[in-house]
Amino acid sequence: MRIVVLSDIHGNVKALEAVLADIRREAAPDAIFVAGDLTLVGPRPAEALALVRTIEGARFVRGNCDQYIIDREPSDVVQFVIDRLSDDDMAFVEALPFAQQLSAGQHELLVVHANPKDLETPIKPETHESQILPLLEGVSADLVAFGHYHVPFVRRVGRWTLADIASVGKPCDGDTRAVYAMFTLGAAGWQIEHRRVAFDVEAVAPPFPPVGFPNTGQRAGALRGWRFYNDMAQDTAHRLPRTGAFRDERDLCSLKRDRPRPPQQNWRSTWLPPPTSNESWFHGDPAPTSI
Repeated sequence: MRIVVLSDIHGNVKALEAVLADIRREAAPDAIFVAGDLTLVGPRPAEALALVRTIEGARFVRGNCDQYIIDREPSDVVQFVIDRLSDDDMAFVEALPFAQQLSAGQHELLVVHANPKDLETPIKPETHESQILPLLEGVSADLVAFGHYHVPFVRRVGRWTLADIASVGKPCDGDTRAVYAMFTLGAAGWQIEHRRVAFDVEAVAPPFPPVGFPNTGQRAGALRGWRFYNDMAQDTAHRLPRTGAFRDERDLCSLKRDRPRPPQQNWRSTWLPPPTSNESWFHGDPAPTSI
Protein backbone atom coordinates (compact mmCIF):
# COMPACT_ATOMS: atom_id res chain seq x y z
CA MET A 1 0.00 0.00 0.00
CA ARG A 2 1.24 3.48 -0.89
CA ILE A 3 -0.13 6.64 0.70
CA VAL A 4 0.66 10.24 -0.24
CA VAL A 5 0.37 13.06 2.28
CA LEU A 6 0.81 16.73 1.43
CA SER A 7 0.35 19.73 3.67
CA ASP A 8 0.63 23.50 4.07
CA ILE A 9 -0.15 24.66 0.54
CA HIS A 10 -0.71 28.24 1.71
CA GLY A 11 -2.27 29.47 -1.52
CA ASN A 12 0.78 28.60 -3.65
CA VAL A 13 -0.77 27.32 -6.87
CA LYS A 14 2.50 26.87 -8.78
CA ALA A 15 3.98 24.68 -6.06
CA LEU A 16 0.79 22.64 -5.84
CA GLU A 17 0.71 22.12 -9.62
CA ALA A 18 4.29 20.86 -9.55
CA VAL A 19 3.60 18.48 -6.66
CA LEU A 20 0.46 17.06 -8.26
CA ALA A 21 2.37 16.47 -11.51
CA ASP A 22 5.08 14.64 -9.58
CA ILE A 23 2.48 12.51 -7.80
CA ARG A 24 0.95 11.53 -11.13
CA ARG A 25 4.38 10.56 -12.52
CA GLU A 26 5.94 8.88 -9.50
CA ALA A 27 3.52 7.94 -6.75
CA ALA A 28 0.48 5.97 -7.99
CA PRO A 29 -0.98 6.19 -4.46
CA ASP A 30 -3.77 4.11 -3.00
CA ALA A 31 -4.82 7.05 -0.82
CA ILE A 32 -4.08 10.78 -0.61
CA PHE A 33 -4.33 13.02 2.46
CA VAL A 34 -4.03 16.80 2.68
CA ALA A 35 -3.02 17.97 6.14
CA GLY A 36 -4.39 21.50 6.23
CA ASP A 37 -3.38 25.15 5.78
CA LEU A 38 -4.78 25.33 2.27
CA THR A 39 -5.09 29.00 1.36
CA LEU A 40 -3.77 31.58 3.81
CA VAL A 41 -0.72 33.72 2.90
CA GLY A 42 -0.48 32.91 -0.82
CA PRO A 43 -1.47 35.31 -3.61
CA ARG A 44 -4.11 33.00 -5.17
CA PRO A 45 -6.07 31.33 -2.37
CA ALA A 46 -9.22 30.56 -4.37
CA GLU A 47 -7.26 29.00 -7.22
CA ALA A 48 -5.22 26.88 -4.81
CA LEU A 49 -8.33 25.65 -3.05
CA ALA A 50 -10.06 24.85 -6.34
CA LEU A 51 -7.04 22.86 -7.53
CA VAL A 52 -6.57 20.85 -4.35
CA ARG A 53 -10.27 19.99 -4.34
CA THR A 54 -9.85 18.32 -7.75
CA ILE A 55 -7.67 15.56 -6.23
CA GLU A 56 -9.83 12.50 -6.63
CA GLY A 57 -10.53 10.73 -3.35
CA ALA A 58 -8.39 13.08 -1.27
CA ARG A 59 -9.08 13.22 2.46
CA PHE A 60 -8.50 16.54 4.20
CA VAL A 61 -7.84 17.81 7.70
CA ARG A 62 -8.01 21.30 9.16
CA GLY A 63 -4.95 23.44 9.83
CA ASN A 64 -4.49 26.36 12.19
CA CYS A 65 -4.52 28.80 9.28
CA ASP A 66 -7.80 27.29 8.08
CA GLN A 67 -9.15 27.87 11.57
CA TYR A 68 -8.14 31.55 11.40
CA ILE A 69 -10.31 31.86 8.28
CA ILE A 70 -13.22 30.04 9.92
CA ASP A 71 -12.95 32.32 12.95
CA ARG A 72 -12.63 35.37 10.68
CA GLU A 73 -9.81 36.64 12.85
CA PRO A 74 -9.19 40.37 12.42
CA SER A 75 -6.30 40.55 9.97
CA ASP A 76 -5.82 42.05 6.53
CA VAL A 77 -4.31 38.74 5.40
CA VAL A 78 -7.31 36.73 6.60
CA GLN A 79 -9.70 39.23 5.04
CA PHE A 80 -7.80 39.02 1.75
CA VAL A 81 -8.55 35.28 1.64
CA ILE A 82 -12.17 35.55 2.78
CA ASP A 83 -12.89 38.17 0.09
CA ARG A 84 -11.75 35.73 -2.58
CA LEU A 85 -13.42 32.53 -1.42
CA SER A 86 -16.94 31.69 -2.55
CA ASP A 87 -19.67 30.55 -0.19
CA ASP A 88 -18.99 27.01 -1.33
CA ASP A 89 -15.28 27.44 -0.63
CA MET A 90 -16.02 28.71 2.88
CA ALA A 91 -18.38 25.82 3.53
CA PHE A 92 -15.66 23.39 2.46
CA VAL A 93 -13.10 24.96 4.81
CA GLU A 94 -15.56 25.08 7.69
CA ALA A 95 -16.30 21.36 7.27
CA LEU A 96 -12.66 20.26 7.44
CA PRO A 97 -12.20 17.63 10.18
CA PHE A 98 -9.47 17.70 12.81
CA ALA A 99 -7.99 14.30 11.89
CA GLN A 100 -8.16 11.39 9.45
CA GLN A 101 -7.17 7.76 10.00
CA LEU A 102 -6.38 4.82 7.77
CA SER A 103 -5.95 1.21 8.91
CA ALA A 104 -3.95 -1.41 7.00
CA GLY A 105 -3.69 -4.76 8.73
CA GLN A 106 -1.87 -4.32 12.01
CA HIS A 107 -0.75 -0.81 11.08
CA GLU A 108 -2.58 2.48 11.33
CA LEU A 109 -1.87 5.98 10.01
CA LEU A 110 -3.15 9.11 11.77
CA VAL A 111 -3.04 12.38 9.81
CA VAL A 112 -3.35 15.66 11.69
CA HIS A 113 -2.10 19.18 11.07
CA ALA A 114 0.19 19.96 14.02
CA ASN A 115 -0.26 17.17 16.56
CA PRO A 116 -3.07 14.84 17.75
CA LYS A 117 -4.35 17.31 20.38
CA ASP A 118 -4.49 20.82 18.88
CA LEU A 119 -3.80 22.92 15.79
CA GLU A 120 -0.99 25.08 17.17
CA THR A 121 1.63 23.19 19.19
CA PRO A 122 4.53 22.24 16.90
CA ILE A 123 6.44 19.00 17.09
CA LYS A 124 10.08 19.59 16.16
CA PRO A 125 13.08 17.32 15.64
CA GLU A 126 14.54 18.56 18.91
CA THR A 127 11.36 18.75 21.01
CA HIS A 128 11.93 16.75 24.18
CA GLU A 129 10.06 13.49 24.51
CA SER A 130 8.44 14.68 27.74
CA GLN A 131 6.66 17.42 25.76
CA ILE A 132 5.58 15.08 22.97
CA LEU A 133 4.21 12.12 24.92
CA PRO A 134 1.19 14.05 26.34
CA LEU A 135 0.26 14.92 22.74
CA LEU A 136 0.21 11.21 21.86
CA GLU A 137 -1.97 10.01 24.72
CA GLY A 138 -4.78 7.83 23.41
CA VAL A 139 -3.31 7.57 19.90
CA SER A 140 -3.66 4.00 18.61
CA ALA A 141 -1.92 4.62 15.27
CA ASP A 142 1.71 3.55 14.98
CA LEU A 143 2.45 6.30 12.43
CA VAL A 144 1.46 9.96 12.88
CA ALA A 145 1.82 12.30 9.89
CA PHE A 146 1.52 16.08 10.22
CA GLY A 147 2.68 19.39 8.76
CA HIS A 148 2.65 22.79 10.49
CA TYR A 149 6.39 23.07 11.18
CA HIS A 150 7.35 23.23 7.48
CA VAL A 151 10.58 21.23 8.02
CA PRO A 152 10.70 17.57 6.87
CA PHE A 153 11.82 15.04 9.45
CA VAL A 154 11.05 11.62 10.86
CA ARG A 155 11.60 10.59 14.47
CA ARG A 156 10.56 7.82 16.79
CA VAL A 157 9.09 8.53 20.22
CA GLY A 158 8.09 5.52 22.31
CA ARG A 159 6.09 3.18 20.06
CA TRP A 160 5.15 5.94 17.60
CA THR A 161 6.80 7.04 14.39
CA LEU A 162 6.31 10.75 13.77
CA ALA A 163 6.68 12.23 10.29
CA ASP A 164 6.54 15.93 9.51
CA ILE A 165 5.38 16.23 5.91
CA ALA A 166 6.74 19.78 5.70
CA SER A 167 5.13 22.15 3.19
CA VAL A 168 4.08 22.30 -0.43
CA GLY A 169 3.80 26.07 -0.52
CA LYS A 170 6.34 27.31 2.02
CA PRO A 171 9.12 24.88 3.04
CA CYS A 172 11.33 26.51 5.65
CA ASP A 173 14.58 24.57 5.79
CA GLY A 174 16.35 26.62 3.14
CA ASP A 175 15.48 24.37 0.18
CA THR A 176 13.33 26.21 -2.33
CA ARG A 177 11.56 23.08 -3.58
CA ALA A 178 8.07 22.01 -2.54
CA VAL A 179 7.84 18.95 -0.30
CA TYR A 180 5.38 16.10 0.09
CA ALA A 181 5.69 12.58 1.50
CA MET A 182 5.01 9.01 0.36
CA PHE A 183 4.33 6.25 2.86
CA THR A 184 4.75 2.70 1.59
CA LEU A 185 3.71 -0.17 3.80
CA GLY A 186 5.59 -3.42 3.25
CA ALA A 187 6.61 -6.51 5.17
CA ALA A 188 9.45 -4.60 6.85
CA GLY A 189 7.16 -1.80 8.03
CA TRP A 190 6.64 1.76 6.87
CA GLN A 191 8.93 3.26 4.26
CA ILE A 192 8.80 7.06 4.35
CA GLU A 193 10.05 9.18 1.49
CA HIS A 194 10.04 12.98 1.43
CA ARG A 195 10.00 14.11 -2.18
CA ARG A 196 11.34 17.51 -3.21
CA VAL A 197 9.75 19.10 -6.27
CA ALA A 198 11.15 22.16 -8.02
CA PHE A 199 8.82 24.88 -9.28
CA ASP A 200 9.17 28.40 -10.61
CA VAL A 201 9.44 30.59 -7.51
CA GLU A 202 9.62 33.75 -9.61
CA ALA A 203 6.26 32.89 -11.15
CA VAL A 204 4.71 32.98 -7.69
CA ALA A 205 6.26 36.11 -6.19
CA PRO A 206 5.19 38.70 -8.85
CA PRO A 207 1.41 38.14 -8.44
CA PHE A 208 1.44 39.48 -4.86
CA PRO A 209 1.23 43.21 -5.82
CA PRO A 210 -1.28 42.90 -8.72
CA VAL A 211 -3.81 41.03 -6.60
CA GLY A 212 -3.60 43.58 -3.80
CA PHE A 213 -2.02 41.29 -1.22
CA PRO A 214 -1.16 43.06 2.09
CA ASN A 215 2.53 43.86 2.65
CA THR A 216 3.42 42.59 -0.79
CA GLY A 217 7.15 43.31 -0.67
CA GLN A 218 7.57 41.39 2.55
CA ARG A 219 5.62 38.36 1.31
CA ALA A 220 7.35 38.15 -2.08
CA GLY A 221 10.76 38.60 -0.47
CA ALA A 222 10.04 35.82 2.01
CA LEU A 223 8.99 33.50 -0.78
CA ARG A 224 12.24 34.12 -2.67
CA GLY A 225 14.33 33.81 0.49
CA TRP A 226 12.42 30.74 1.64
CA ARG A 227 12.45 31.71 5.30
CA PHE A 228 9.64 32.87 7.53
CA TYR A 229 9.61 36.64 7.38
CA ASN A 230 9.67 39.38 9.96
CA ASP A 231 11.05 37.17 12.77
CA MET A 232 7.52 35.87 12.95
CA ALA A 233 7.74 34.13 16.29
CA GLN A 234 10.15 32.82 18.87
CA ASP A 235 11.57 29.37 18.22
CA THR A 236 9.69 27.65 21.01
CA ALA A 237 8.30 24.17 21.53
CA HIS A 238 5.26 25.56 23.33
CA ARG A 239 2.02 26.82 21.89
CA LEU A 240 1.88 30.57 21.61
CA PRO A 241 -0.93 32.05 23.72
CA ARG A 242 -3.92 33.10 21.70
CA THR A 243 -4.85 36.73 22.15
CA GLY A 244 -8.21 36.50 20.40
CA ALA A 245 -6.78 38.40 17.44
CA PHE A 246 -4.79 37.06 14.52
CA ARG A 247 -1.29 38.48 14.32
CA ASP A 248 0.39 38.96 10.93
CA GLU A 249 3.70 37.66 12.23
CA ARG A 250 1.96 34.32 12.92
CA ASP A 251 0.28 33.92 9.58
CA LEU A 252 2.61 31.11 8.51
CA CYS A 253 1.99 28.90 11.50
CA SER A 254 3.86 30.87 14.16
CA LEU A 255 7.23 29.32 13.52
CA LYS A 256 10.66 30.39 12.30
CA ARG A 257 13.57 28.14 11.43
CA ASP A 258 17.07 28.93 10.25
CA ARG A 259 18.57 25.62 9.23
CA PRO A 260 21.55 25.13 6.89
CA ARG A 261 20.58 24.40 3.33
CA PRO A 262 20.26 20.60 2.98
CA PRO A 263 21.89 18.59 0.19
CA GLN A 264 20.05 18.94 -3.11
CA GLN A 265 18.87 15.34 -3.27
CA ASN A 266 15.57 14.48 -4.87
CA TRP A 267 14.39 12.14 -2.17
CA ARG A 268 15.07 10.64 1.18
CA SER A 269 13.84 7.33 2.44
CA THR A 270 14.07 5.14 5.48
CA TRP A 271 12.72 1.77 6.50
CA LEU A 272 11.06 1.79 9.89
CA PRO A 273 11.12 -1.57 11.67
CA PRO A 274 9.75 -1.94 15.21
CA PRO A 275 11.62 0.47 17.52
CA THR A 276 14.76 -0.81 19.20
CA SER A 277 15.22 2.23 21.43
CA ASN A 278 12.94 4.66 23.17
CA GLU A 279 13.58 7.56 20.83
CA SER A 280 15.49 8.35 17.69
CA TRP A 281 15.14 10.98 14.96
CA PHE A 282 16.67 12.50 11.87
CA HIS A 283 15.82 15.29 9.47
CA GLY A 284 17.08 16.81 6.26
CA ASP A 285 17.81 14.71 3.18
CA PRO A 286 20.12 11.89 4.27
CA ALA A 287 20.85 8.73 2.34
CA PRO A 288 18.55 5.80 3.20
CA THR A 289 18.92 5.03 6.89
CA SER A 290 17.40 2.47 9.21
CA ILE A 291 16.25 3.43 12.68
